[in-house]
Amino acid sequence: MLGRALFRESALTTIFIASVLLFMIIFAGLTEALGQAALGKQTGALALRILGLEIIRTTDTLLPLSLFLGVLLTMSRWYRDSEVTALEACGLSLFNLWLALLVLASVFAVVVSFLSFYFSPMAARLVDIVKTEARSSGAAVVGLRAGIFHRGFNNSVYYVEGLNKSADSEEKQFSGVFARAGLAQSQSGAEGGKSGIVVAETGRRSVDNNTGANVLILENGQYYEGTPGQRTMRVYTFDQYSATLTKAPARVSSGVDAIATVKLFGLNKPAHIAEWHWRLARPIALYLLVTLAMVLAYTNPRQSRFGSMFLALLVFFLYSNLLGVVAGMLNSGKIPGYIGLWPVHGIFAIFAAYAFWRRQNHLPLFSLAWVPLKRPGFAK
Repeated sequence: MLGRALFRESALTTIFIASVLLFMIIFAGLTEALGQAALGKQTGALALRILGLEIIRTTDTLLPLSLFLGVLLTMSRWYRDSEVTALEACGLSLFNLWLALLVLASVFAVVVSFLSFYFSPMAARLVDIVKTEARSSGAAVVGLRAGIFHRGFNNSVYYVEGLNKSADSEEKQFSGVFARAGLAQSQSGAEGGKSGIVVAETGRRSVDNNTGANVLILENGQYYEGTPGQRTMRVYTFDQYSATLTKAPARVSSGVDAIATVKLFGLNKPAHIAEWHWRLARPIALYLLVTLAMVLAYTNPRQSRFGSMFLALLVFFLYSNLLGVVAGMLNSGKIPGYIGLWPVHGIFAIFAAYAFWRRQNHLPLFSLAWVPLKRPGFAK
């Protein structure tokens, strides 16, 4: 019964913390996505798709931290309200509470395993696909907004006064187009150092059938070519003019984090081995983090709880940073693949077992060496 109460309270606290952290990530991501869409760098729909996939990629890292904080806050309250002391007086030990927390850790380990081994790599692959499609479809141009200067390919700058959709297609048509050097290429073979400016009444986006690059087709305009600082200027009038907007779309290279877990077994490069151990470390760390949070949450009712909270957070960040450092050494080949991240897990497992034994026997977590005191009247 008491194990269920601890399980329920720790789970609810963990879910609340995860929701708050997730809300903060979504809020920051939405702010950045709306900023990118406002500048015309990408469409709002594309930004939201990438944001959703990035959230899936970060959830497997977010849950271990949330579980650690959830157990830490719950056990800290139980210690502060003397509930653990009352339970021990009734014959229940810290070991019984630990078993309930292990069940909670197992539930979260299943969820984190699915995220780490399947959903997170899948989300990374989908992000690469979405970015590749955005390049090939000219998403930056589709997301162009009237009245805003937009920087494009090869440091070009273009500006449109108005946007409207054509009657026979869903593609946007531009009106009042201005394009600066880098976007416009001289039809007469402009020499280096010359600047080109294009002003056209209308424009539309197209795709080069040979290269696949995005091309801006301008109609009814003038092309101004000249060298800055000189009075010479050439003016060309055209009925139709094409300018390259983006490079030919290239496949966005996927990192090792996008490789399916099944395929990692057949790859023996240090980067692949490091990625495999990094994915495995997340569910394993849950059991250690639950134990560490339990023993580090001890709070004396007569003392402030911030000291134990600070120590617990320090241990957490030390553990996570050491995992990252050793994973980097694995990635560079400085550590053999068969060693993996097990030394870090082993060190903190030993520390967790030692700390749990001291708490179980009502001993302080850290104690100074015993020094006998001199009592008056017995000094020789």
